[in-house]
Amino acid sequence: MRGYVMALADKGIELPPHAFVVGPASIEGGIAAMRRATEDGLRPTGVLVMSDAMAIGVLRAAREMGLRVPEDVSVVGFDDIDISQHTNPPLTTVHQPIRQKGESAVRLLLSVVERRDQRPEHIRLETRLIVRGSTGPAPRRRQEVNRVRS
Repeated sequence: MRGYVMALADKGIELPPHAFVVGPASIEGGIAAMRRATEDGLRPTGVLVMSDAMAIGVLRAAREMGLRVPEDVSVVGFDDIDISQHTNPPLTTVHQPIRQKGESAVRLLLSVVERRDQRPEHIRLETRLIVRGSTGPAPRRRQEVNRVRS
């Protein structure tokens, strides 16, 4: 989150704390978060989501609200799960090496358990942006969205 805020700030974009909507990292969590954002008066033209599952929920909620992706709102997930390339539109996402992440975590845990006096090691795994159809240029005109009540 800090990296996201810092990258935007480097481009002269400041997001107020109320611009962040938190929810469970699930499809249902993405639906609820997108609905809550619009109920709170937010009209995002871009949404960065912490997981692809949640991003799939955002895609669904946007469609239910009459928003077109990516024409009205761009959506970016994080994980690059297999289904991401098969959503409608295909999901732009940040690929992370999930298997390598798990293997590294177990290796680090075992090394700490074996040598209790050793400080935990920090490692950085490489990620990359996978651009697909859920992102595009910011809309020229913002579209008003009818509030959705559940």
